[in-house]
Amino acid sequence: MTGYMTDTNLGNIEEVLIVANYQKPEAKPLSHSIQIFLEEKGVKSEVFGFSGKADLVCERNYDLAITLGGDGTVLFASRILAPLNIPILPINLGNFGFITEVSKDDWQNDLERVLKGEVNLGSRMMLSFNLKNDASKRGGEELCGRAMNDVVISGSGISKLVNLMVHLDESEHIEYKADGIIFSTSTGSTAYSAAAGGPILHPEMNAIILNPICPFTLSHRPLVLPSESELRVEIAEDQRTELTLTVDGQLSYPLKSGDELFIRKASSAARILYSGSRSFYEVLRAKLSWTGGPE
Repeated sequence: MTGYMTDTNLGNIEEVLIVANYQKPEAKPLSHSIQIFLEEKGVKSEVFGFSGKADLVCERNYDLAITLGGDGTVLFASRILAPLNIPILPINLGNFGFITEVSKDDWQNDLERVLKGEVNLGSRMMLSFNLKNDASKRGGEELCGRAMNDVVISGSGISKLVNLMVHLDESEHIEYKADGIIFSTSTGSTAYSAAAGGPILHPEMNAIILNPICPFTLSHRPLVLPSESELRVEIAEDQRTELTLTVDGQLSYPLKSGDELFIRKASSAARILYSGSRSFYEVLRAKLSWTGGPE
């Protein structure tokens, strides 16, 4: 058992996008090998290679995307490809990742199974965020986007304590004094949220984790909210430090007093393919050293 939803309804795969993180030395030669493999199967492919920050604009509806890198590469690709409903096969070129299951040594066998429809397909809920600031309130463009792992509000500088008012479904509100707040998906529950003491959820649970970072009031604990919750965060006046909005640990935007951040479940989910070689619980056991005895 893989612990993921089984689905072989991928349809006929005719065009593939390869998203390759060239900061991994194996990425470029492996992308060429995959292209040759796909060409022999009569499948067209295109490579988007990048180093560092990148801006992928997907103007074609590919039948499949393959990521070459670590979990970060999957996060980057998912933010662009999820609205297009393009399934992603992550090939791991980094450390032992939570999302990237297929190893660089087994890619050919697993890709063969994908082309035959012999795969497991997981659906990962994502978050959408909208930031209303002074410019947008005066008619300017509103900042918006998606996150697969998390959306984080945090302070910087010596005094990191921030003051935030969080409204839950416009009925209840909680005032937080903390180093920040993490708004996480179930996928992101094993990332920054876990390091900040948050709960670990199965990645296909539809839920939103609200996790204060080092709260000034110790009774403020992480909350697991229904996926249909709508959250509104007010950036209070007279902050002690500058604030930053961080998305998936990869994108950052400055925040100012008076800004409002709206967070809800995104309309589209990330579709991740798995070989079925290991379950989510096997990954947890390995990553968290659940051996049952002293290390």
